[in-house]
Amino acid sequence: MDVKISIDVLNHLIASHKDRVVAYQNAKKALSENDLVQLFNEFERTSNQFNDDLIFELKKINGSPKYNSRKTNFIDIIWENIKITNFIKDKEDVLNRLEYTEFEILTVYKKSLINNTDFIPKKLSKILQQQQILLTNQHDKIKELGDNLLVKTNMSF
Repeated sequence: MDVKISIDVLNHLIASHKDRVVAYQNAKKALSENDLVQLFNEFERTSNQFNDDLIFELKKINGSPKYNSRKTNFIDIIWENIKITNFIKDKEDVLNRLEYTEFEILTVYKKSLINNTDFIPKKLSKILQQQQILLTNQHDKIKELGDNLLVKTNMSF
């Protein structure tokens, strides 16, 4: 186990979950459909719980969480927030953005697990694999919603 690499991996995942939470908060501002808001709340809770778990693991190895977003350009973050709350009301666009967010976090998990298998503890690797499975299921739900919307749109022509 390499403690520095483990700390870096955990902090990268924590930042990714923070970005995911922001994405779902923004999506709730853009869409007000109750079933979607409930789903977005569930996914937001998942990331918050995973962050708590990751922070716990980080502290076990004497690391400290860095609460920075992966999206480091503050202006980009502000612009994205303004855009989604004021201009983007199209369900398809919101779902596409969320699917991309889901894809991003899954990519971070895959790279973290593949590139660091020799450097992170087996127990941590198992935790990350379990989280990745749930995140994959949530990604699939968002993708399915977007695909169903496309099918309905195409059928109306």
